[in-house]
Formats: sequence, C-alpha cells, structure tokens
Amino acid sequence: MSFLNPFFLWALTAISIPVIIHLINFRRHKTIYFSNTKYLINIKKETRNKTQLKQLLILLCRILTISMLVIVFAGPYIPNESKVDDSDSVVSVIGIYVDNSFSMQAETKSGQLLEFAKQTALELVNNSDTDMRFILVTNDLKPEHQVMLSKSQVISEINKVDFSSKNITLDNLTDKANTLVPKESSAIFYVLSDMQTNFVSSPIKSIDKNIQLVFIPLRGTILNNIYIDSCYFETPIQRLGQQEKLIVQVVSASEEDNYDVPLQLFINDTLKAVTGVNLKAGERVDVELNYVNTTSGHVSGRLEIIDYPIIYDNALFFNYYIAEKLKILIINGRESNHYLTSLYLSAPDNFLVTNVLQGSEQNLNFSAFDFIILSDISDISSGLSISIKNFVNNGGSICFIPAGEINHKSINDFLKLLNSGNYSYDVFQDLNISHLDYNHDIFKNVFLRIEDKVDLPKLSKLHNYIANKMAAPSFIIKTGNQKPVLISYTGELGNIFVFTTPMTGTNTDFLRHPIFVPVMYNMAFSSQLNNPLYANISNNSEYQIFAREQISNTEIIKITDNTELEIIPQFRFYGNQLTIFLPDELNYAENFDLVSSSSFLGKIAVNYDRSESVPIFVADVDLQYLLEELFGKNVRLITEYDDTIGKSVSDFHQNKTVWRYFLLMALIFILSEILIIRFMK
Repeated sequence: MSFLNPFFLWALTAISIPVIIHLINFRRHKTIYFSNTKYLINIKKETRNKTQLKQLLILLCRILTISMLVIVFAGPYIPNESKVDDSDSVVSVIGIYVDNSFSMQAETKSGQLLEFAKQTALELVNNSDTDMRFILVTNDLKPEHQVMLSKSQVISEINKVDFSSKNITLDNLTDKANTLVPKESSAIFYVLSDMQTNFVSSPIKSIDKNIQLVFIPLRGTILNNIYIDSCYFETPIQRLGQQEKLIVQVVSASEEDNYDVPLQLFINDTLKAVTGVNLKAGERVDVELNYVNTTSGHVSGRLEIIDYPIIYDNALFFNYYIAEKLKILIINGRESNHYLTSLYLSAPDNFLVTNVLQGSEQNLNFSAFDFIILSDISDISSGLSISIKNFVNNGGSICFIPAGEINHKSINDFLKLLNSGNYSYDVFQDLNISHLDYNHDIFKNVFLRIEDKVDLPKLSKLHNYIANKMAAPSFIIKTGNQKPVLISYTGELGNIFVFTTPMTGTNTDFLRHPIFVPVMYNMAFSSQLNNPLYANISNNSEYQIFAREQISNTEIIKITDNTELEIIPQFRFYGNQLTIFLPDELNYAENFDLVSSSSFLGKIAVNYDRSESVPIFVADVDLQYLLEELFGKNVRLITEYDDTIGKSVSDFHQNKTVWRYFLLMALIFILSEILIIRFMK
C-alpha cells in the first residue's frame, strides 16, 4: 500500500495524546473514609480489574481512531499491479487511440462504432487520477495531439473527434506511441478500433518496454457495401471530338447479389452516361462507359452509384486535359518535308506547326512545344542534343527521322544521350514492311479489323539499327526480316520515336501509304502530357501534374473549390513538373482548382482512400496470436465487455484507493468507544 500524501503520516504522533490522558486519569484517585472495609476487599479487587480493562479498551479505540483518520488524510491506495516493465514505477501516462476511419460508421446497439469508441475513451479518462497525463491519437494525426494533454484537455479533444478520410496502420500507431511517451514514464496505451485488416496486417515495429498496449476490438454490424474502386481510359490520350471509353471498376463487398445498381457519369456536371451494374456477392466488375469529348481544356469528371449505408465511396472524381491545339516544331536538316508539313497543316483544329531549318532553332523556346520532329538529319550539334535531352526530360516527345546519308558518330552520340540505341554502318535496300504492333497506342482505334494479309509499303532504303534493349524499346513497325522501322522508348517523362528509314528522295512509298497518317498523327497526340486522373486522400499524399508555364518556388499557389475553401499547400517545381503536397485541411473528395497569384494552373481531383471499403476484420483469435507474437508481455486483449467498458478496464491504469475503508474503521472505533463507556460497568 502507498500514500498520495505520505507527509500526513507525521500526524500519527497525535496518538500520544490519548495515551497521556490515560496515564493521568489512571494515576488520579479519590480518598473515601469508610468504617469497616473487611467486606469490601473482594469487591475492590474485582472493580479494579474491570476498570483497568475498560480504560485500556477505551485507549485502544482512541489510538485506532486517530490512526485511521491520519491514514485517511494521507490518501492510501493500492498501486496498480499492471506494470509495463520490471520496475516498480506506477502508470503516469495514458494513451488512447480512437479509430475514426469510415469503417467506424458501422452500427451497434449503442449507436455508431465511433460514438461508442468516444464514450469508452471518456470513461477511461473520467476513471483516471486527476494528475494523470494523456495522449490522444486519431487517424488525422493532428498537431494538437502531438503533446501531453491534461484531463480536461483530452476530454475536450475526444468530443471533437469526427470521421476522417485518412488511415493509419498499427506500425504508425506504434511509432507515435514510442515518440510521445517519455522514456522515464510508464504508460498504458488503449487501442479502440474495429481492427480492420488494413490497420492490423503485417506489423513489424515493436513497442518500448515502458508502454503496455491494451487492444479493445469494437465490433459492429457487418455492413454490405458496393463502391467505385477506380477508373481509367482505354486510350492514353483524350482528344476533342474523340469517342472515349472509360473503364470503371465497381466492387461488391456484400454477401448478397445486387442487380441494376445505377452508375452515372457526369462530365463538367453534365450527365453523359447511365448504366445498371449487376454484381454477385464479392464480385469485382469492369464497366465500360462511352461518350464524346465536346469541349477542350480542363475537363472535370464524376462517377456516382447509389448505395447505403456506407456512402463515402459512392463517388469517384477525376479530371483530364484536352489541348486545344498541339504545338509541333519540325526541325529540317535540309529543306522542309512537304509530306510532314502538309499532313499537320491539313488539321488546323488539332495542330499548330512551326517549320525551321537546322541551325535556326537556337532562338526558339522548346518548352513552348509539345512535339519536336527532327527530319532528314545527317548530323547534330552537341548544343541541340542537350536541348533535346532537356526537352524530353521535362515531358516533351520527339521523333527522329534520319537522312539518307548520316554522320554515324554524331547521330549515335545524340541517341546515346537519350539511351535510344544506335545506327550501324549497314544499309538495306528494297525491304517490305510486314509487321505492325497493333497493340501499341499508335495503332489504337486505327483498324476496324485485323487481317492476316495487309498491303503494306515498301522501303527503298533502311539504316540498320541496334536497339537499346535495356531501355525496354517497343518495335512498332518491322520489315519481313525483322529489321526495325519505327521504335519507341519512354524517356524520363516524354516519349522518343526513332525511324530507321529516311523520308526523302525515292523512299516515298511509306509516305503515301494510308498507315503514314495515323502513325504521325498519333505520335503527335501521344506527346500530350498526361496528369494522373486523381489522387487519394491519405497522410503525406502528393499530386504531381505537368505545369504549362514556369512557376517560381516563391510563388503562392492555392487550392480552391470556388466557394469558401482556399488552401495554400506546399509544392515543389522542377522542370515542368509540379508536385503538390496535399495538406491535412483538404479532407473531402472533390474536383478542385489550382491557381497561382497570376493564373489558372489546372485542376486536381482527390478521392477518399478505398482501403476501408471492404469490411474485413481480424478475428479475436488471430489478433491475440499476432499481438503476442509481436509485443509479448507488453500487450493485453479485451474481447468481453459491456456498455461500460471504460469503467471495466480502468483497473489497468487506476490505482485502487482505500481511504473509504479506513474512514469506516475510524467510525467503527468511535462507536466502539461509545459502547464501551456506555455499557461496560
């Protein structure tokens, strides 16, 4: 037993007062004269013994009464035996993790799981000592929760907890506990969660020896859920007037079959497509939605289904960009290539073409173009090579077309700079094209059907080319003897296309063939920079987009929803790639505008993370095994409890006060003294 105020024990010296009074009363006597005492001898002896016994019992009661009252004021308690290590230290810190993820929307007989978790946390706090220090952790990892809290402070913070789109893992929680709990303090950390698999699975971090974990699985009604998991376009580039095929993945996390679940597609808030989705229990299906792009620029999309009671994953936001006109720069080694120029000029709604002779490109800003064609090039300067490399590294795409006669060293040095193979000195004559890679994006939606025998062009001249297989080349067009004609590489950010045949002189059969148009068109279209369709809201998430103008690192960028929300995020700009670090304040799914102080930069779409959409929980038996395997003696699992669980488990950290028992004993001794005086003659 220990005492909260041990200095009060000095008051035990007060027991000397009844002792002194007793001794004084014991020595005092009164003389009475009596004529004959021979008949009183026996009575005198008997009375003296009884009087001495009575006085001693009264003295004992008074001593015990004073002792009990002194102990009451000293604050006696039995220290909590739930030590978190081998020391005799008493728990001085209580940590509480309240899982406020979307899965805590599940219902219990007492309401939603989150409300039950908050009520349990409050009971734990209210049944703790007034001088106890507290740590509160939620999925938001708020800055105000990164410090020790008093009893009143933690109660206020618990009441503020609401559902969060963010998730943390058991490893994140372990790190946070190890960081926040002082090494010199002993702590108990309560984990209030529904124990979803994404929270518990594969922990590798251990807990400090001065911390004991108490896991309290909160079980609610298992909810059936249907949700939109993701979406993507069949073709990588979206164009004005193009028929788009959007693939939407819809998932059933339900134990029942569902039919005709309505799925809607909105483009710029206009309904574009509606379909009914049939889902078997636990099935994942891909749904195709078709529509036509009618506007250029930034396009905002939204997919919606109708499903209850879990609704946060019923919508998926996305956005993409359709360039009004692709800007093409053609650098000609000699004279302008009539076929190339006419090809792109014939589509003025799609392309804006600039033609220059090699050597006069020095005054041009390459970053202003989407696609650069190096046509009829026999050699290339180191300055132009470096400029082209920087252009590709910043997301630009190029197409290299050799001249009939080339300076192999100069050209191969350039290709080496781009990790794009090299030309050998061999030259082939009169070869037929016999193979097209129909699966490549260049030929997507070009052919209505694929036939075995296709009339393909003949090449009068072909430079022998050795591809860089380490760079994963794609052989788009090949001859009958498997010599490459058109090869593509994916650069650091942009695409690199390399022809092995010149497009001048007598080598014009390919230029007049029908496949020449879609090949050159789609190469240009593929140069359009693609931003991710969306990002998920999570801790430390980021969003990378291609900026279409230079941005200073001192610029102020804002995220806005064109109503009340206006957030200034941190960002990093390198080349033409803008990385936005999504702030904690951005906590709901939507299409947002990204603006600087001077211009509109684009749109970003953020969605709730889908890891909570599948209601899969770790069973108590598996949880017990996993926790004991990882944390050993520093963990306890509570699986049986009632609605007052907070009071039930507070014994893990609450010292057992016993002052009431000592006060009761003091009253008993006072009553005993009264009875002795009253009835003992």
